[in-house]
Amino acid sequence: MNSFPSHGTYVPKVAQISQASNLGIRARSIDIFNRRTGFWLVDALLFAVFVLEGVALPLVPGNIPVPEFAMIILIVLCLFREPRLRNVRLGGFALSLLILLVYLLVVSEINEVSWSRRLIRIALLGIFVWMIATGRVDIRAGLIGLIIALIVNIPLYYSGNAPDYYPGFLTGYLGDKNVAGLYYSLIPILALLVVRRRWQKVLLMVLAIGATFLTGSRTSLGALACALIWLAIASRFGPIIRAMLVLGLVGLLNFVEERFAQAWIFADRTGTDGLRSRIDEVSLEMVNSAPWYGNGLGTAIVPLDDRTFFFHNAYWGLLVEGGWLFLAIVLFAFIWVGLNPLRSAKRTQYMLVIEASVIIILTCSTRLGEVFITVPSAIVLGCAFAVRHIETLSRRGPSVPLTISHSR
Repeated sequence: MNSFPSHGTYVPKVAQISQASNLGIRARSIDIFNRRTGFWLVDALLFAVFVLEGVALPLVPGNIPVPEFAMIILIVLCLFREPRLRNVRLGGFALSLLILLVYLLVVSEINEVSWSRRLIRIALLGIFVWMIATGRVDIRAGLIGLIIALIVNIPLYYSGNAPDYYPGFLTGYLGDKNVAGLYYSLIPILALLVVRRRWQKVLLMVLAIGATFLTGSRTSLGALACALIWLAIASRFGPIIRAMLVLGLVGLLNFVEERFAQAWIFADRTGTDGLRSRIDEVSLEMVNSAPWYGNGLGTAIVPLDDRTFFFHNAYWGLLVEGGWLFLAIVLFAFIWVGLNPLRSAKRTQYMLVIEASVIIILTCSTRLGEVFITVPSAIVLGCAFAVRHIETLSRRGPSVPLTISHSR
């Protein structure tokens, strides 16, 4: 028997079934955090390569880092893939990226500094954000591959089969202990996007806390603590209280770092803290002497004792390289898209995970010179755009749920 809706329009049952099927396909199509694709293995392997942060590509001129090369390969592959998320609002991001690239090019030319490699890196990271945000990257497989690589890096390091540039601190193929701290605090938190079972979440938290502790990075430990507090209580509050919570966490972290920086197992950091203070002193002088538009790309480095050190503050680095506009555009992207300060109190787990991840990035940037312009930050920003788009779709009707099913 045919079905007749109350408004009198005839809709055959076959058509109704087809419409329901299409709605189901549409709902599953946005499941980029829990749905496997045909290219999942390739993406998992390429994401795993991101752990080789401290390794340069052999036999290739230019000393290109292996993660950067893996990102380029993934971008090229994504050019031939259909987006799983369509109509993602990335127009503002693309325009801002274009303006930023032109601006940084002009600033670097004015200051007569070498800009090509740094500018290309920023452009590639922007494209990578786009690929993740539109679902061309299998982010579920990628994050799982990256987590596995981070886990494997631990026994390789302690068995002596991985590099050891900071004896006593977990680094391995990540090279630097602060970079290792960033990865081990950030990636397990971000991986909460792709797990659903409680025991899986617990294991990720154990990995984050244990491995970050082993890196000896105090800033990363503080950032992780802030993220965990955010995950635990932020869902209960509206925009104003959340803003106050962010300020409170920053204040608490600064208090702990000032009073207990050399407490307990960190009591032997007097020498390294002294060097860091000297680097910070020269860095601040460079910030204060730089023009409002910056000194150009690649200038956020400190010559000290016949050696060259990167800044230990990513905010200062942006100011010195590209001035206030560079800092403003980058911070706006992470704060507006990731934290979304005007978002209502009712938020899903996806949103909380993104917010916690952005908090780690913003916190680690206070004591690590290169955080914003990195592969992990690009992954977070791409996921933030995707979550915001899924959130928008979920408001349009029950056919596009934000609580994703466990389809495989």
